[in-house]
Amino acid sequence: MTPRGAVACALAASLTASCAPAAPRADSTQLAVATGETRSERTRWAVSPRHIGPVRIGMSLDSIASVLGLIVTDITPRGRMCAYVRPPNLPAGVSLLFVHDTLVRVDVDSTDVLTEEGVGVGDSEVGLLVRYAGNIRVEAHGVGSHTLHVSRPSNSTYVLTFETNGNLVQRYKAGRRSVTQAAARCSA
Repeated sequence: MTPRGAVACALAASLTASCAPAAPRADSTQLAVATGETRSERTRWAVSPRHIGPVRIGMSLDSIASVLGLIVTDITPRGRMCAYVRPPNLPAGVSLLFVHDTLVRVDVDSTDVLTEEGVGVGDSEVGLLVRYAGNIRVEAHGVGSHTLHVSRPSNSTYVLTFETNGNLVQRYKAGRRSVTQAAARCSA
């Protein structure tokens, strides 16, 4: 091949490559394009057994109000034995459970809020079993539904508890084991 032919082949190859369809984007990129959110915005409210974003289990009502830029009366009346709160600065579908003005649990029933491992409402039970293998305990409830408790180590004071319909996650909770694994709810 002549030098001129080699240049022509190289030019044709680069033009063909630039017309080829782009490689598929990663899921997080597709999510950002679809929602307009960046990965840091999406993970800002990531849930672990000990927190949701900057809000930590064990924080007082005053501390949480300060972290969220609210005044306490925007959140809940003080002094109630047990109260669920949905602060306006948290994502939709997130409730905070307070006992004696101390945060003890986070409840999530929205597909928009994920755990630090990327698990959330709508994910498969099988996926949970794989992702948390060795750190998960399964309880059967009723016909086909399950509760999956995840803790590291297994005797940890803090736990993630996923409720499924036997196939998909319907909701999940994070916080102190004693209240997170409890089936009872206080009045809102």
